[in-house]
Amino acid sequence: MINDKFYNQSMDDVKMLLDGLGYNYTEEYIDLNLSQWRENKYPIFAMLSKSKAWDARRMAVIVNTSCMHTVTANEVMEAARNLCRECWHGGTIEEWVLMRLHAFDSYAELGMAAANRSSNFEPDAEYNKNWNKMPDLCDSHKYPDGKKKSRVATEICKATGMDTHENFSKAFAKFSDMLKGEYEEKIKLVFSIHPCDFLSQSHGNSWDSCHKIYLHDQGCYSAGSVSYMVDKTSLVAYVDLSEDTDTPWMGMTKRNREMIFVEFVNNIPVFVTSRLYHNDDDSQLKDAIRIAFEKVISEAGNIPNQWRTKTSGFSVERGRGSSAYPDYECMAYLKYVYNSVFFDHAPITKFYAGGQGYCTICGHAYSMGDQFTRDCCRNHGGEIGYCIHCNETLYEGSDYTEDCDGNLCCDNCRDNSYVYVCEDCGRFVDYSEACEDNYGNAICQRCFDNNYWICDGCEHICRDDDAHIGTHNGNYICEDCYSDDYFTCEDCGEVFLNRDAQVLADGRCICDGCYEDGDYFECEDCGAIYHISEGAEIDGEYYCKTCYADHDDETDEPQDAPMLDAQYDNIHALFLNRFITEDEYLHCVPKNVYAVLHAPEAQDATEREEHHV
Repeated sequence: MINDKFYNQSMDDVKMLLDGLGYNYTEEYIDLNLSQWRENKYPIFAMLSKSKAWDARRMAVIVNTSCMHTVTANEVMEAARNLCRECWHGGTIEEWVLMRLHAFDSYAELGMAAANRSSNFEPDAEYNKNWNKMPDLCDSHKYPDGKKKSRVATEICKATGMDTHENFSKAFAKFSDMLKGEYEEKIKLVFSIHPCDFLSQSHGNSWDSCHKIYLHDQGCYSAGSVSYMVDKTSLVAYVDLSEDTDTPWMGMTKRNREMIFVEFVNNIPVFVTSRLYHNDDDSQLKDAIRIAFEKVISEAGNIPNQWRTKTSGFSVERGRGSSAYPDYECMAYLKYVYNSVFFDHAPITKFYAGGQGYCTICGHAYSMGDQFTRDCCRNHGGEIGYCIHCNETLYEGSDYTEDCDGNLCCDNCRDNSYVYVCEDCGRFVDYSEACEDNYGNAICQRCFDNNYWICDGCEHICRDDDAHIGTHNGNYICEDCYSDDYFTCEDCGEVFLNRDAQVLADGRCICDGCYEDGDYFECEDCGAIYHISEGAEIDGEYYCKTCYADHDDETDEPQDAPMLDAQYDNIHALFLNRFITEDEYLHCVPKNVYAVLHAPEAQDATEREEHHV
C-alpha cells in the first residue's frame, strides 16, 4: 500500500480542501476513504512514481507537451468579445459588431447576418452612421469565399473606427489567430492519483460538471468524486493552466479533464481513455493526452512504446458501490489501448470504474445519485439545529445561515426575504431588526453599533471610515451636509448650522454665542458686525472705523479715536471714552492699568490734548 508519508500528506491536503470549501467533516470518515485509496491505488502509484516526471508533492506525473488546438465557434466569439471590450469607443453598435465578428463559414453568410440584424438590437444614431458603411463591406460579390476572413474582419473594424484604438493591433492579432481554425498550443498535462485531484475533478477554468463539490452548489452526482478516488482503476488526467505548481487544488485553472481507467495483466498496463470534459470533440487534445500517457508508462515500466488502440469489443462497467456518473457507458467516448509487443489482441474486455465511498461527515455509504454531503446527512444524522423561522431541521452540510446570536436560518427562508443578510458580517438579520445603509444594504444591530454612525444632518447611516465632522453638541455630520448646511465659527472653532450664523463685515461667520458674549458689536450706522477691537464708542454707542470718521464734525471728542487691539478688549471696556497716549496704549499691561485709570481728573485742556493720540 501507499506509505505513511503520502497518506499523511493526503490527509492534510484533503482537510485543507474541505476547510477551504466551508465543509464540516469527521477525520475518522476521511480516513475511511483514504484507507481504501492508499490500498487500491498502489499499483498505479508504483507505476507512475518510477517516471522521471513524477512530482511527489502532487502525487502526479507532469508532462510539458504540445498539440494542435482546433478552435471552436465559442472561442471565436469570446475572442471577438475581447476585441470589442478593448477597442470599442462606446455606443450600442458594440453588440452588432460582435455578432458580425462571429465565426462565419462564408462571406455570403456574413452578409446575410448583417442584413438580418439582431432582434434584440435597437439602433441609435451611432449605429446608423456606421451601418451606412457596412453593406459594401459585407457584400458577397465584393468578398468572395476565397477572401481571407481576417481581411473582412479588418475592414469591419476600420469601418467602425475600432482600428484607431491604441490596443487594436495586439487585440486583433489574438482574434485573427482564432479565425485560422487551429493553432499549435503548448500544454502542461497532469496524470494524478492525488485524492484532491479526484475531489476537484469537476472544477475548471470556465466549466464544471455533475461531480462538483462546491458547498452550496453540489453536482447531482457529487459523491462520485469520492467513488473514483477509492477504486482500483481510475486516475485523473487534465490540462493545467496554473503557473504555480503548489497552488491549492480548488484554485487551479484546469481547461480539460479526462478519467483514465488502468488494469494490469502480468504487470503490463492496459488502459481506457474516457470522455474529455468539457469538449469531447477536441480529438487532437484527446490524442495528445493518450500519446503522452503511453510515453509515461513506457518509460516508467521500461516497456516498448508500441501501442495499439481499439474502439469496440470491450466495456467499462460500474464498480461495486460506485456512485459516479456512468458516462463511461457511452462507447463513443472510449478508446482501449494495449501494448502490441506483449499482446496480439486485447487481453481483457471489461474494466470497472468507481468504488464504495463514504460521507466525510457521518460515514454513511454513498449510493448512486448521492451528493457529497447534503442528502446523506439529511437522512443519516449530523443534525445541528432548527431554522428559527420555519422550524426545519438542519444538518451538517445543509444550506443555512447563522445570525450574531447563534440562531440558524435555512437558505429557503433567507432567499424568500423573511430575513436579510448583513452586508458586514454575512450573517442573517430579521427584517424587523435590520438597519439600512446609504446603498440599501442590510446591517445587523451589532455591526451598526460597532462600525457605523448616523449623520445628524441627513440622518443617513455612514461607515466609521467615512469622513465625518463633529458639531458643537457632540453629534457628527457627513461632508455633504457640512458643505450645504453648516459652518465653523471663526471665534470658538465649533461647528454650527448656517441658521445660527452671524456674518461679519468681512464675510466670516461667528456663532450666536460668541456674538452675545460681548466681543462683537453692530455698527449703529451701517449695521455691519465687527469685532470690538475694530470700533470706537461715542456717547455709549459703537461705530466702525468708517462710520466713526463720518462723526468727526458732530462731536467734541478728538477726531482720531484709536482702533484698539484685541489684546486689550477688557482695558477698552474700562477706559470707556477716555483716551491715552500712544505710548501708554502700546505698553500698558494689567499691573499699571489701575494707575492710568486713576490719573488726576483736574487736567487742563492743554494736558488732555497732549494725551490725545
